[in-house]
Amino acid sequence: WLGYACGACEYCLSGWSTLCEKQLNTGYFIDGAYADYALAFAKYVVKVPENVNPLEAAPLSCAGVTTYKAVKMSGARSSDLVAIFGIGGLGHLAVQYAKIAGSTVVAVDLVDEKLELAKKLGADYTINGKAEDPVEA
Repeated sequence: WLGYACGACEYCLSGWSTLCEKQLNTGYFIDGAYADYALAFAKYVVKVPENVNPLEAAPLSCAGVTTYKAVKMSGARSSDLVAIFGIGGLGHLAVQYAKIAGSTVVAVDLVDEKLELAKKLGADYTINGKAEDPVEA
């Protein structure tokens, strides 16, 4: 994942630091994979509170950033209706980010248990795509 970007180029200044020509990625250009300790640039590090389980926080650096960027770039806000298709490893995070943005959230999946999870995470509505057409609903 992104370990460094210049912060000054057109991409960085427009919120697309992942396209920065000077970016460095951990595991490719920066050592850090499969190690007990690694050096990191302060801009790309956050302190995990003591009461948060590191195993629960770890996915946020990949799946969490992916879905955060999608919700952020969509411009989702309180007046919007946002549909999240697929409540799996990414979708369950997208539901939470869209709710934080203030949007009304519709969770769509084919598995009732995943829809129940989406409801617990804040989805306002759920649709099982096997039972009804999400577009028509």
